[in-house]
Amino acid sequence: MDQKRKILGARDSCEFFHDPNKGKSDEGRVRKVLKVEPLRDGSAHFFNLSVQNKITNVDENIYIPITKAEFAVLVSSFNFVLPYLLGWHTFANSIKPEDSNRQNSTNPRSAIFEYIFLRFPM
Repeated sequence: MDQKRKILGARDSCEFFHDPNKGKSDEGRVRKVLKVEPLRDGSAHFFNLSVQNKITNVDENIYIPITKAEFAVLVSSFNFVLPYLLGWHTFANSIKPEDSNRQNSTNPRSAIFEYIFLRFPM
């Protein structure tokens, strides 16, 4: 099965929504939304972070224009840091190398990283 990552194109947009009180009595009273929308000419994207908190009466928006080059740097940075945020580096470092006297001296640490990077290429 071929795994492919979705990277925003010049005309693509996406939205992430979070309600920290989902499933509780205060559900819907706090909303956090991150929208990524393209400019009309396709030269950049607008990142819009919106926080609505009806409990403390807060409604704020932050708009940040991101060029294609800046977006490429962000994607590269997230691809590098994601394994660390997920804790994969701790798991890989906890594996002890095989005994060097054995004929098959493949390093299990490199096998784990090979799996991770083949499954989730950067």
